[in-house]
Amino acid sequence: MWLLADKVVELNYIDSISQETIYQVLKKTKLNLGAKKGWVIPSGQNGNFVAHMEMVLDVYKRSFDPKYTVVCMNHQKLNCGNKNSHCGLT
Repeated sequence: MWLLADKVVELNYIDSISQETIYQVLKKTKLNLGAKKGWVIPSGQNGNFVAHMEMVLDVYKRSFDPKYTVVCMNHQKLNCGNKNSHCGLT
């Protein structure tokens, strides 16, 4: 657990974290460090796609700034073309 804790601090995701917190998060989210699952770039995509994905991921590493809020959208599809739709926002 200490390797993972050190890595998230090294990557500047957070300032500090305990091994116990890492353990609790993995347990709560049912993540398995030995799992072989990972992100897959859709076939037919190129370096441009990867560059845009990296820009999106960089947004999540930003420090909080009330002048520039970040809205995290769920991965579900929303029908925003309907004039009666609020795109899932209330």
